[in-house]
Formats: sequence, C-alpha cells, structure tokens
Amino acid sequence: MFVPDDLATALASHPTAKVNFDHFSNAKTQNIVYWIETAKRDATRLKRIEQAIAAATQNRSPLEQS
Repeated sequence: MFVPDDLATALASHPTAKVNFDHFSNAKTQNIVYWIETAKRDATRLKRIEQAIAAATQNRSPLEQS
C-alpha cells in the first residue's frame, strides 16, 4: 500500500497511530490516503494528515462518523 511521504513521516512521529494505521484494512487505508491526496491546498492536506493521525491514535478512521 502506497503511503505518501508526509503521512509516513507523521505516522513515524506517533507510534500508537502508526501501529493502529498499519492494522487498518486495505480499503480503509486506501480511502484515507485518497482523502489526503485529493486535497487541493497544502493547508488542507496538512489538516487532513493531522486529523488522520489524531483518529488513528484512537484506532479509528478520520472518515468515520462520530
């Protein structure tokens, strides 16, 4: 599974998020990566990465309804 460098760097800085992210299904991982990759602005991309890290730390997808 392709993980963009900026997301991989953020995950490396948050071990709990990385472990949880690595255990997500391929479909969930692909959806998260697509969501990050389709950001049109750098600020949006950074915000989505931050949301993905926060959610993965709680063992959930940032795309899940709360």
